Amino acid sequence: KDAVQWINGQKQPFSPYVAFNSPHFPNQLPPFSLLSRETQAALSDPGNVGGPYCAGQLAGTASSCGTSTCTDNAAWTANQKRIFYNAMLESVDTEIGNLLSQMSPDKRANTMVFVVADNGTPDSAVEPLLHDPAHAKGEFYELGINVPLIVSGGMVPRGGHVSDGLVHLVDMWRTIADVTGASESLAAPQPLDSIGFGHILRNPSAPSARTEIFSQAFVQPGAYAPTAGGPYVATCPETQIPAVYSYVPQNVGGHGRCMSIGQYKLIVTQTAAAVDTQPAGMPDIAPEYSEKLFDLLADPDETNDLAPLIPGDPMLAAIRDGLRDRMTQISGF
Repeated sequence: KDAVQWINGQKQPFSPYVAFNSPHFPNQLPPFSLLSRETQAALSDPGNVGGPYCAGQLAGTASSCGTSTCTDNAAWTANQKRIFYNAMLESVDTEIGNLLSQMSPDKRANTMVFVVADNGTPDSAVEPLLHDPAHAKGEFYELGINVPLIVSGGMVPRGGHVSDGLVHLVDMWRTIADVTGASESLAAPQPLDSIGFGHILRNPSAPSARTEIFSQAFVQPGAYAPTAGGPYVATCPETQIPAVYSYVPQNVGGHGRCMSIGQYKLIVTQTAAAVDTQPAGMPDIAPEYSEKLFDLLADPDETNDLAPLIPGDPMLAAIRDGLRDRMTQISGF
């Protein structure tokens, strides 16, 4: 409601950022008015595992609007999380439609709309019969970092189109500058890592100007960074973004990065934490990392790690080395 009022009240060009908390933990059923008849009927069905369900109900709680036919709490809790997550996602879709339908026709016709998610699906919402929940949000697999990007507006040809061009979230900046005519010289910092994809919006079959996708994760509360003398020291308090080496043992596994060139993708994750050797001045023990290599075209679910084949396959070795070198150029290690 607030977004609609603000948008319709603008007399000059505008750029609102409308953020939805859903779908997100805690998984809670939205008002049924935001759901399709089919979804409402499924949620109201006593035969549904743990159902019938009520608007506002939290996953993992018993229904207050009916008597469940299921008494196995563990079974229906896991099922509820997926059911409730899907309902929350559907409610966001409805609310986006409500927002667009309430814009004045002239304003809507002259507005570009970008819908994007900030991370992948959480493991509790992944259907294990279809995908591996261990590949979900917080991981470097496609299920964790490859998110929807939907664009509508005057720049896009009529009809539905799909592009498989590489796009990174940072590319939104240069693309919006293209749409609005904003001056890049006013942006900070320079140079921009953003690569515009406005040409794909105008011609969805056009190739992407981006040739690689890099993602990196750091784990609080800190990291290891090289000093002038060589040893590593603990850096970055919790309120800052850690640098390179995780120094807390329980953080092992969360530190890592990945590089994709569209078909091939290299994932590097930490397997052993660095050790700040005492006394000061003694050589520190560097962290250890493992590598996985995937062919995303042949194996989109990333279930077949090609890294073990590298010693006997010069082509895979060259691909891995190229991805690793470029990853080091970007991340510094």
